[in-house]
Amino acid sequence: GETNDIRYFLEQLRTKGHEGPMMAVGYSLGGNVLLKYLGENGASTPLDAAAAVSAPLDLHDSARALTSGFSKIYQYHLLKRMKKAVTRKFDQYTAAFDWHRSMKARTFAEFDDAVTAPLHGFSGKDEYYDRCSAVSFLASIQRPTLIINALDDPFMTPATIPDASKLSDSVQMEVSQHGGHVGFVSGGTPWHPEYYLPERIIDFLEAGIAESGQYGRPLPGM
Repeated sequence: GETNDIRYFLEQLRTKGHEGPMMAVGYSLGGNVLLKYLGENGASTPLDAAAAVSAPLDLHDSARALTSGFSKIYQYHLLKRMKKAVTRKFDQYTAAFDWHRSMKARTFAEFDDAVTAPLHGFSGKDEYYDRCSAVSFLASIQRPTLIINALDDPFMTPATIPDASKLSDSVQMEVSQHGGHVGFVSGGTPWHPEYYLPERIIDFLEAGIAESGQYGRPLPGM
């Protein structure tokens, strides 16, 4: 949920003389962060349009989704990789978090409570999920923004999909029955796949740029 990197990168583009239209696309957790940034900054963002794909808009829901059914397989393998990353970057005597507790984590929620939350200054996973879920920021977005999610995404449940009351007029939500997590592949056979995302995203961003009619907005105070 940390958006300072996005903000800094956009500031650098503008200060180094970029004058063309600015767009951004985020996938999975990157999409959640991008949407949160857009909501935090409203009309002050230099972005002209944006898109997010398979973004876990409600982190509470995503943590629950990964504890059931086929989703548990994803959770198992991702947790294994995350624990390896912890052992590479921290020794067991680190004061940043409870190392031994992190190694015992069996779910994303347990890992986030043991590692992610304390590393980023949160009291626990619930505060982290509450403050970093993009769903709380969607109503404040003021740039043309496309969100593409699938109902069969293993990283979330259909309950993640927000109703219209939580979206600003600038947000277009597209939900498909199938698509998985950052998949959205169709076609008659595996040897002739058709990829939906590139064409749809480009079409939307081009339309968003045309709608905004204002390229390369200056950053506040510049």
